[in-house]
Amino acid sequence: PITFEAYEKIDGGNCQVRYHQGRILASSRANYLNRRTIRRPWQERFLKWATGNYSFYHLPQNLIIFGEWAGNHTLEYPEDVKDHFFLIDLLKLPSKTLIPYQRAVKILKKLGIKDVRFLRTLKKGKFTKEDLEKLSAQSELRKGNMEGIVLKNYEERVFEKYLNPEYAEIAEG
Repeated sequence: PITFEAYEKIDGGNCQVRYHQGRILASSRANYLNRRTIRRPWQERFLKWATGNYSFYHLPQNLIIFGEWAGNHTLEYPEDVKDHFFLIDLLKLPSKTLIPYQRAVKILKKLGIKDVRFLRTLKKGKFTKEDLEKLSAQSELRKGNMEGIVLKNYEERVFEKYLNPEYAEIAEG
């Protein structure tokens, strides 16, 4: 079995931010966001936050910040979590290499990037399904259990997701 770092899976919108050619670009999955491309209410709030966060001008052009815009999609989050950007990963171009999470946190802090939330490593090691069930029993971000757990091994480039069975059917539907 592979050794992983475990992080709480955030229920929200998958998005990214980068600084490119003098502009801050915000996107949802593969689509850059602007007034014409917004399809969901959270995307408008995310775009306003990203383009108004001037600390992103400190971001080198070869880095893309991937995150989750926490929102009340399936799970109910408290107000201090909802509509906040949580770092998921930091991608280095042109190699398309994901920077290990704790190193990415240090880089963003050193660059002075503001208003980005960081996830705590829940546990490191090898996990059974039972381990993941126990670990996901209590969210650190809300009352109740987690939506799931994201498992990361940057060295071997293996990334997996465990969805809490309570929410797996909703995610598939």
